[in-house]
Amino acid sequence: MEVPCLAIRPVGCEALPICLFLFGGGGKVDTLSTLRPMLDEAFRQKRIPPVTIACAGVPPFCFYLDDPARGQNWETLVADRLLEEVSASFKTTKRAGLVGISMGGYGALKIAFSRPHSFSAVAAVAPMVEPALRAQDTPIRNRFHYPPEVPEQLLGQSRDDDLFKQDHPGNRAIDNVEEIRSSDLAISIDAGSRDALNAHDGAEFLHRILWDLDVPHEYQLLRDADHVGLSLVNRIEKAFSFVGEYLSFGNSNHCPWTTLSLP
Repeated sequence: MEVPCLAIRPVGCEALPICLFLFGGGGKVDTLSTLRPMLDEAFRQKRIPPVTIACAGVPPFCFYLDDPARGQNWETLVADRLLEEVSASFKTTKRAGLVGISMGGYGALKIAFSRPHSFSAVAAVAPMVEPALRAQDTPIRNRFHYPPEVPEQLLGQSRDDDLFKQDHPGNRAIDNVEEIRSSDLAISIDAGSRDALNAHDGAEFLHRILWDLDVPHEYQLLRDADHVGLSLVNRIEKAFSFVGEYLSFGNSNHCPWTTLSLP
């Protein structure tokens, strides 16, 4: 099965690091195109160091789930296949990072925590992480909002507890803590204190896990910010800036944009 992908990078630059972009629930690959004017201006003003940004058109509510028994391999497609395709298509460095929003924040964190030596930075904006390490412990307030399109076995009424536990970013951080500590993985998490989907519960929960594990990270709870809304554009820019700074090696030259659609 072919999956549409989009890659955007500055033209005329030398080898650049890679930043994989994971969109939120209900999004699509063109979400990256929507962000392009903001990113272009941030690059022009050198608020974000140049990077190659790539996005895969996974199903809009897939939660980047790998579940081979049910024919789902969205995490592997993004974390491995997309990274390989971008590396083969452009001049790139060996450094890579992840930026994710909402569902994509969940995906970016679990990918980074299970592959800390493959990714040097991850920034999650309002990640949809449930504040529990077991499926049955998640409060109703943190799962009432899921549409029927989400993976039933992960987030629906008939949850598979083993799948939930192995997929949860908190459990991955616990299971891989020694690898994370020995890597150079930079971690940033933000949440709004008035998040309509209560994503701030899970962000705080994950922050406490990382704190207890003594894993260095940045965490910000934004007063009055919602899940989406006026604060979101600035938060997304900060996420790309955070990742870009850790990947860039000080390369802040501005170049024009080009796009590439990957098969």
